[in-house]
Amino acid sequence: MVKSAFFVACINLAVAVTVLYLFRSEIKTLSIHLTGAIVIGVLLIAGLFFGEEMAFSFEQKLYKDPIIHMEESAYQRIVLTKEQGDTRLFLNGSLQFSSTDEHRYHETLVHPPVAFAENKDKVLVLGGGDGIAANELLKYKEIKEITLVDLDPAVTDLARSNYHLLQINKGALDDPRVDVLNQDAFEFLEKSDEFYDVIIIDLPDPNNESLNKLYTKEFYSLVRNHLSPGGATMVQATSPLFATDVYWTIDKTIASTGLHTENFHVDVPSFGNWGFVMASRKPIDIEEVRFSVDTKFLTEEVFQSMTVFGKDEDGEILNKDGQAIPLKPNTLIDPHLIQKYERAWQNY
Repeated sequence: MVKSAFFVACINLAVAVTVLYLFRSEIKTLSIHLTGAIVIGVLLIAGLFFGEEMAFSFEQKLYKDPIIHMEESAYQRIVLTKEQGDTRLFLNGSLQFSSTDEHRYHETLVHPPVAFAENKDKVLVLGGGDGIAANELLKYKEIKEITLVDLDPAVTDLARSNYHLLQINKGALDDPRVDVLNQDAFEFLEKSDEFYDVIIIDLPDPNNESLNKLYTKEFYSLVRNHLSPGGATMVQATSPLFATDVYWTIDKTIASTGLHTENFHVDVPSFGNWGFVMASRKPIDIEEVRFSVDTKFLTEEVFQSMTVFGKDEDGEILNKDGQAIPLKPNTLIDPHLIQKYERAWQNY
């Protein structure tokens, strides 16, 4: 992209020089214009040959660790960094995971809904193109089918081919039980007639209009309609500490579909305090949850402690007069979650 930009600029300069030559007799300051054209030409040619290296140097300054992979897909900028065993994935500059602590995030995302669900035959993962959530799901022999829907084929292809990602996801996306579909999650749910015992929603935060629709009442209604009666879903729901009203608005939106919800948060060092919302058609009793697979972090006791929120993250939003502000569901017609998200994260 950088070389193409400089190449087009060189063409424009060539046109300008041609015009100068054709009208040389009418231009009194021809020598000044030609000097300027020569200087600009030298700069453009230098950019044509060295622009990629310069752009990479500027890009590297945005990240703490050395960049080992960088590409621009049809949907987003994908950057992979690594330093001293810590592999990190960034999409459009936003951190998706750090290999040093991703287990705290993904174990919380995956194992509670699987443990709570009455059956575990069919699982749907919305997002999760890095394959790490799928790897956690493959620990369960009871799971017969995992459908993973991620919009960007560049992410899933990278997760299948990049050595550093394969060390983390263990090649989960190529497991016979995993079916990868590169589709929009909203459209997939609209067209599908399947029911799932567990639905894992591991989507990026609602920081634009395209992502906001995946945090609306309409979207969660589709999720509910595809959830089996004894099933459970888990939604990553941003930070209840840094974006308190965003987190609790997501909970309010899910509950507005008639699903029962339970709230959790966990400390992930690379992210900070991070929140999740579990939902089901039946009331959720966390004491029923028992983990039957090996985990690095999660236990029943730790899981139950995740339901405790501090005063500064408990969902009660007050106005200037100290009165509670009622939260309302986020919808396609009233997508107020975007503004809340922008306000919440503008200082971070």
